[in-house]
Amino acid sequence: MNIWEEIKDVFKNFGAHMRTGASYMLGALIIGSLATALGNSLGQGQETPFWDVIRGVGQVGMDIFPAVLGAYMAFSIADTPAIGPGLVLGILAKQSGTGYIGAMVSAILVGILIRIFMKGKVGKVFQMTYNMFAPVVATLVIGLFMGLVLAGPIEAGLNALITGITNLGQAGKGVMGALLGGLQNVDFGGPISKSAMTVVNALFESGINTAYGMVGAAVFVPPLGVSIAALIAKKYFTDEEYEYAKGGVFLSILGGFTELVIQYAVNDFWPVTIASAVGGAVAGAIAGITELGMLVPILGIGNLPFWTNTWVYIGAVLAGTATTIVVVLALKALKYNRKKAKGKK
Repeated sequence: MNIWEEIKDVFKNFGAHMRTGASYMLGALIIGSLATALGNSLGQGQETPFWDVIRGVGQVGMDIFPAVLGAYMAFSIADTPAIGPGLVLGILAKQSGTGYIGAMVSAILVGILIRIFMKGKVGKVFQMTYNMFAPVVATLVIGLFMGLVLAGPIEAGLNALITGITNLGQAGKGVMGALLGGLQNVDFGGPISKSAMTVVNALFESGINTAYGMVGAAVFVPPLGVSIAALIAKKYFTDEEYEYAKGGVFLSILGGFTELVIQYAVNDFWPVTIASAVGGAVAGAIAGITELGMLVPILGIGNLPFWTNTWVYIGAVLAGTATTIVVVLALKALKYNRKKAKGKK
């Protein structure tokens, strides 16, 4: 067994591990944020058993979602033996103040260690005992390392990030929104957008919902904008893309998944990617300047009740979508005209 090859393989597939953890985490996060939003709005000032339970559910959901991320991210790296360690270290991260970031770092480290341990060779007599205690040892080693070495710097970094964002003026928040909105859309749900979401989730856990507002306004833009562009100017798209666009508009509004635009990017990467990033930056900037907050991280049309200002959200999406349409059609027209000019020579 080559330890460095194992470590390289984990980081090579980091995006897949992150997506696995995030997909399981999302359920707990939505439950926590939705129940909290209901308790803080409809149940405001009502100290009754009913609303106490609703708020309690919300609190638990928000408390455990980093641990769920840790458990299933570790599972993605090292299979079933890593679930318990990832969960325990995720809870420990929440308790130590490092939260979402701490859970993610712990999951990576414990996943790698367990993966290495489980590929170790021991005699048949000791195999069962070894398999039982290897995850325990890995959990204790990474727990001590996180608690004694990394917890302080991670918590300090998070506090500095929160303080910096809190003290940003409108222009600064607009720039941040443009950056997050652009990064969210530049690779259609890939590693760059997942990196942006790492910051967004960490801020959301700390009570800052405006970062989610920035990316939440941006994710709608690429599939909706490019699909409308395909319907407007069929000659710049393939027949398959044109047919896809008929359902793409509806699916974009219904689900809001950025990944829907991949179908277009595969055929014509740069125009679609540039238009998606620019449109997302516009939507994100508007959300940032207006301090638009997203209370529950639900994509698609179902999230309309969970914005601090629904009309600003709709306006940001429309502006970003219009920008994407203009940019993608301009770039495709330029490419189309160049090909046409070459054909005449």
